[in-house]
Amino acid sequence: CDGEYINLLQKAAALGSAIAMCNIGTAFLDGLGVQKVTKKAAEWLQQAVEGGVCNSSTSMYHLSQRGCDGFDYSKAFLHCAVAADSGEPYALNNLAYCYENGIGVTQNLEKAFSLSQNAVTASNLGRCYTHGIGTKQDVKKGLKLLNKAIEMGETNAMVDLSYLLLSGEIIEQDERRGLALLKRA
Repeated sequence: CDGEYINLLQKAAALGSAIAMCNIGTAFLDGLGVQKVTKKAAEWLQQAVEGGVCNSSTSMYHLSQRGCDGFDYSKAFLHCAVAADSGEPYALNNLAYCYENGIGVTQNLEKAFSLSQNAVTASNLGRCYTHGIGTKQDVKKGLKLLNKAIEMGETNAMVDLSYLLLSGEIIEQDERRGLALLKRA
């Protein structure tokens, strides 16, 4: 399913979806369904920034100016923190991601969860609950939040839930619904 997931994202990116470009960049950065290739991640994230996704979710990875091998995670974290302080809408989600994954800062799952509770979107908090990030895992509560975010049109929630459905890691695998959600995103 991971290959299909990336293929669908690439089709959406070819149609101009900056969010799909961002998700492809993140996939290359984290090795989700593709081999980890920082240079490709930086290229896709640059395209996302150029496509209008200028919030810190893309810029935090883009900060190294395509430095690839010498990516400056500390600088990325600092820019996320500044964006969060200035009130950028999705910056709290991104700062939570930094704490969750130890990007430029010591990993702190409780801090990630706390930031997610204050974030603008329900999708990040839903992801925290479904995976037990910084809080006790509560898949039912996480899915409820993800579905609420999907009802509100949050693309990230659609992508998150589609990945869960396609992978079958936390919830029962449902490729048909997962692919439909990914296409909708």
